[in-house]
Amino acid sequence: MLLEQHESDFESIKHVAAYLRKSQSMGDKDEDLLKHKSVIEEVCESRGWSYVLYEEVVTGDTIEGRPKMLELLSDVERSQYDAIFCFDIDRLGRGGGGDREKIGITLQHSDTYLITANPYKIYDLNNENDDQAYDMQSFMGRFEYKMIKKRFKAGKRIGLRLGRWVNAQAPHGYTYNRKLKQLEVDEEKRPIIRKIVEHALEGMTLADIAWELNKKHIPSPRNKKWAPITISRMLKSQVYLGHIVGNKSEGNRKRVATSSSKPFKYLPEDKWVIVKNCHEPLITEEEYDLLMKRFSNRPKRIYNNKIHSFTGLITCGKCNKNMTMKRFGNGKLGVAKCECGNRGGDIELVEKAVIDTVEALRDNLNNIQIDDVEKQKKNMLNKKLDDLIQDCDKQDLAIERIEEAFENGLYDIQKTRKKTEERQQEKWKLEKEIRNIRKQLTSVDSFDSKERITAIDKFISDIENEDSGEIKNKIYKDILNNIVWTRDNEKRVSVKVNFL
Repeated sequence: MLLEQHESDFESIKHVAAYLRKSQSMGDKDEDLLKHKSVIEEVCESRGWSYVLYEEVVTGDTIEGRPKMLELLSDVERSQYDAIFCFDIDRLGRGGGGDREKIGITLQHSDTYLITANPYKIYDLNNENDDQAYDMQSFMGRFEYKMIKKRFKAGKRIGLRLGRWVNAQAPHGYTYNRKLKQLEVDEEKRPIIRKIVEHALEGMTLADIAWELNKKHIPSPRNKKWAPITISRMLKSQVYLGHIVGNKSEGNRKRVATSSSKPFKYLPEDKWVIVKNCHEPLITEEEYDLLMKRFSNRPKRIYNNKIHSFTGLITCGKCNKNMTMKRFGNGKLGVAKCECGNRGGDIELVEKAVIDTVEALRDNLNNIQIDDVEKQKKNMLNKKLDDLIQDCDKQDLAIERIEEAFENGLYDIQKTRKKTEERQQEKWKLEKEIRNIRKQLTSVDSFDSKERITAIDKFISDIENEDSGEIKNKIYKDILNNIVWTRDNEKRVSVKVNFL
């Protein structure tokens, strides 16, 4: 029913719930949400309606994954509003018939109207004609949503077969060339990947490789500290062989119980799609085979006390070489004399120095005021970076649709070139912005005072509750760079603790 045609029928509308939703899967931007909000507010003010906003940024194929929508329906059931006002019916959701029915029944039982701004209509779902129109609009919205998903999946499959990188983010050690849609080696990170491979082939444990990287303050893929599992995944990934692997999983990781999408699961290797020689490799086939052999032959570790708590951590303050452990005549374990003449001593001095230094560091960090301005700046940069990456992905999707239109005869070659060039120009601008923001983020400390305090508290608790020397050694290496031991001829000992 058109609003203008039945003005008198809806004079009872005084108080409405305005529902706003930004959906990334529908290609929404921040400005779209603002436009929708502006339109709804303008209509409410012109009609003299009071309103309450229910606003959320979420993508999902079911209302169960949208907390604000569930809150709204609960409030409508209690007859708190005369109408729900949304920009168009698609904003309510593109879920299956169950969602459509739940929204419809809630509106009917509470005698609540549905208002849309595009087109400008008021639905009374207790009216048969309006109920049918609502069902038809909802059905078409769901159909369109499925077609978008189908085209997107088909585009990814075609891109994969052509050797294009179709995943969200380039792996560590590579950058994504949006013009060629391929991975290219990041020359700044090439030496890091190669050093990881060399260490692994030399027989270093994953934990020791991570420790070496953290000692040199080399950031991990997430700009945090390195962890053994991160290195394991990298060394096992066939991307570093120059291959692209797809179809490794199916379903939706964020699926809720009532979702119509498949539950997430990893697929067996014989289901994978592997396209070889798509980009420059960082690991050779021979190296990869040796690494996989090492992984498969690695026995399960049984922790014992053969490795001491400070093995590999104590450095000589005179010659900078590693100092070893030894048992003295009284049976106590201590630091052995260095070959340069730097005398050893009681290991308890090291243990006390570590705990005292850690506790002093925690006290200092507690006194540091967190710089809210810097924190806000970092959050804003990260949000802007995420938005720009999504915009770039949308440009890629648009180019694929242009190519599909050309293949289907909808566009001629001139139109295809013009539209593709326009999209490419937009992508290059976005890529430039992305590079600038990433440079700004690298200057921001990714491990703030609060995180350090939490790590220190966990460290102290773990050390106090652990007896195994080997496990203690791993705990120490999570937080320490090294411990510098110096002893002069008068038996005075200096122990300096350096953190990662």
